[in-house]
Amino acid sequence: MSGMPEKTKAVLDAWYSQNPTFALMGEFSAGKSTLLNLLLGGAVLPTQVTATNMPVIWLTYAEKAGGFGLSHDGELTEFDIKDLGAEGKKGHLLLRLALPIEVLKYTDIIDTPGISDPRLAIGALNFLGPYLDFAVWCSAANQAWRQTEKAMWTSLPASLRPNSILALTRSDTLKKAADLKKVVGRCEKEAGELFREFTPIATVAALSAKDESGEIIDQNAWDASHAAAFFEALDTSIALAQESCEKRDTIALTEPEKVAKAPAKKAAPSPRRKAAAKPAAPKAKAPAKTKPRTKAKTVKSNVSSLLTAVSDLRETKGALSSKDQFSDTLNHLFTTFLGDTDLSEAHQKVLHQMMSLERSNDVSPEQVLVQLEKELDDFADTAWCKLD
Repeated sequence: MSGMPEKTKAVLDAWYSQNPTFALMGEFSAGKSTLLNLLLGGAVLPTQVTATNMPVIWLTYAEKAGGFGLSHDGELTEFDIKDLGAEGKKGHLLLRLALPIEVLKYTDIIDTPGISDPRLAIGALNFLGPYLDFAVWCSAANQAWRQTEKAMWTSLPASLRPNSILALTRSDTLKKAADLKKVVGRCEKEAGELFREFTPIATVAALSAKDESGEIIDQNAWDASHAAAFFEALDTSIALAQESCEKRDTIALTEPEKVAKAPAKKAAPSPRRKAAAKPAAPKAKAPAKTKPRTKAKTVKSNVSSLLTAVSDLRETKGALSSKDQFSDTLNHLFTTFLGDTDLSEAHQKVLHQMMSLERSNDVSPEQVLVQLEKELDDFADTAWCKLD
């Protein structure tokens, strides 16, 4: 914080003084984007822009949607939200999106980049610490609470820990309830002093249990996703954060941000869990039938995101310094990618074969990634995407 210009700090102080604020955090491909979609009631951030390409995104409420880029020097520039992808490449310290979304009336949400190199992640997220009431740390249930995650989390201010949540995403990848219970128990034992709550959440299943209006159309799927327990934990954290927020002096927003900004100091508990408690009657079609409109386009978009992540990995020199670290990083990237996307067995089989490229000692990690980029690019542009 000592190296941050006063002008930048003043902007962040004003934002933080307005509302309770929490962050979604976790390593790359930990399921943060899907969880954010569940919180917001739909996809807001463009899926073609991977988290590694974007800076921190601060989401807040406004009756009129708008975007602001904050530079490292504290300059604010307004932009159209449809240009978010382009703004993400301009080197902003963070982007602030004002949106007319119900949950944002009660709390600001900060979406953080997921970075595979923990050293980069610590540097990228460190400035946020003083502007958070708590965090929801996302950790994939099938690889929960790795040492790299602990290193990143414990680098942040200890004041976050009493009210933060460890969300075990993709909990449905553990098919047996006993296995999930063991994972939750292990995390509670290893990180009991670092979080207030530990809760599993199968976000894809929770999303599929709702229709486009946000009403639950499959109560069994909703219950199985553990979403109700997650939102109960989140409601408690928001309520505690609200108590802290009310003790802060409210600092006026800068002129460009005053448009359509509604006061939010007197916030009620999050409406998300309450809405879930009153499900609509199941409709004729089961939610499992409501698959993406065009399968080939969806698969191509997913593979393009993986291709971008592989390209970013090649540019992250630290990840290539050790072949063991490289192999672990690549395997983790692919495993979490498959767990966070709805691909058919045929697609998974072909992609798995690609990711299992020969990695002998005489082939450098960079050569492997270059070849993998070519394979993925070919896959996205050929008939493989039309596999059923």
